[in-house]
Amino acid sequence: MDVRLASLTTLGAVAGGSGAVGVYKLVNREDSSNSLTSEEYQLVFRKFKSEGDFIAALKTRVPNITSQSTYEEGGKAAKEWCERNDSSNSKRWCLQLPKTIGEELGKPLATNWEKQIKDIKAKNIDGLLDDLKTVNSKLPSVDENKDSQEALRGWCKSKLDIKLISDGADSILEKVKSRCLSNDN
Repeated sequence: MDVRLASLTTLGAVAGGSGAVGVYKLVNREDSSNSLTSEEYQLVFRKFKSEGDFIAALKTRVPNITSQSTYEEGGKAAKEWCERNDSSNSKRWCLQLPKTIGEELGKPLATNWEKQIKDIKAKNIDGLLDDLKTVNSKLPSVDENKDSQEALRGWCKSKLDIKLISDGADSILEKVKSRCLSNDN
């Protein structure tokens, strides 16, 4: 009986200690900018490059940086700046951001693909047939039939894993928003 009581006491102490460590880690989070990858710094640049004060801050470390710089150049500048600053702006800018189109959307795709096709056709969105043919090359036109619905669903799903720092990702993101999300969301 005493062994059992000692075991339970030890188990309780271990569980309590683990909980205390978890609470400590949660309350005393380290600055996340120290753990960002170069891709994540590129995402920081992509997200904030249109803000004049962000570019001005980066220029204090990398004078030739502009909002037109490549993601790679901007990512390096963001890393240089973030690693050397501990201001309220660094807490605002130097953070992990969504990496893919799916993460950026933060919403599930539509489920009623017939309705999606109807809505898209009503808006007369250009380039839809060409995009759907990348999924079903034999698709003759965009109609409310199963072939068009399956092609649209396939096209939408295929775009979720595209990295936001990829060439053309901003354009694809806008297409996904207009074609793949339910208006009910």
